[in-house]
Order: sequence, then C-alpha cells, then structure tokens
Amino acid sequence: MDNLPTLKSGSTGYYVTILQLNLIGLGVNYEKLAITGFFDEKTHKCTKIFQEKTKLKPTGIVEV
Repeated sequence: MDNLPTLKSGSTGYYVTILQLNLIGLGVNYEKLAITGFFDEKTHKCTKIFQEKTKLKPTGIVEV
C-alpha cells in the first residue's frame, strides 16, 4: 500500500480534494463543503460528522 498522508486542518492537495469529493458523495455536506483541495474548518466539521455517523472517534483527522 502507498504511504498515504494524514489529513488534518491546514492540509492541501490531491488527497484533500478526494476527501472532499467523498464527503459530498456520501451526503456529509451539512456545512456546504466546497471542493478546494484545502482542509479548512468546513472540511474538519464534515469529517467529524462522518466519523460520528460511522462510530469512529470524531477527531476530524483522516488517517489510514
């Protein structure tokens, strides 16, 4: 498996864009998340919402 980055507030790039696309695709877009490639406050909130819904620890950080 590739070494995938940990995504958190302030992260940028391709993997953040993929995360944002997936959150929107899964219907976790309560914050009107935009696809920017920047892990901003809205991305953080949507990530935490997804983690809560899937019974993961709601850290707002995406790790493999």
